[in-house]
Amino acid sequence: TVYYGSLVDSDQFFPNRILQAIPNAPDAAPASFLYDLEDELTGLSSSRSNLIALCKNSLYRVSGGFNLQGQGQLVAEKISDAMGNLNARGIVKTEIGVFFAGTDGFYYTDGFQIIKISIDLDKTYAKYTSSASQKRNIVGSYDKLGRRIFWSMKTSETDTANSITFVFHVDFGTK
Repeated sequence: TVYYGSLVDSDQFFPNRILQAIPNAPDAAPASFLYDLEDELTGLSSSRSNLIALCKNSLYRVSGGFNLQGQGQLVAEKISDAMGNLNARGIVKTEIGVFFAGTDGFYYTDGFQIIKISIDLDKTYAKYTSSASQKRNIVGSYDKLGRRIFWSMKTSETDTANSITFVFHVDFGTK
């Protein structure tokens, strides 16, 4: 099943909307297969069978769905309202869960819990995410063989490209 988020429809922007496609038909998404979150969506990911909606100031686990006949509904349960996600490119899906660049650090979620994995980097992270340009340029990627997550960031608003990389080794755990 494919989900679309933060949509433009008929020249109208719906920043809080999730739209589900018909199962096994990713290019067919009826207008009634939708759910509107309370917060502005910044990205979608999944952990195991949980759809995770990452928003500016909160995170949701989305369950349910619509069948081929249009029956059903999407239901969003708030995982956190204490922090959010900075941008979609900073979201990294792994086999154990989803990692992302949050409002005050790097985080892990499996759709039920959220764990901050950058506790010792609070001041550094705040410095490197102080401007809209820096927040917008965070990029994450996953090295599946080495089991490492890489986030690249700008150290200054005036940088023309990302100039620092943070690495998280998945094998060391998220506690």
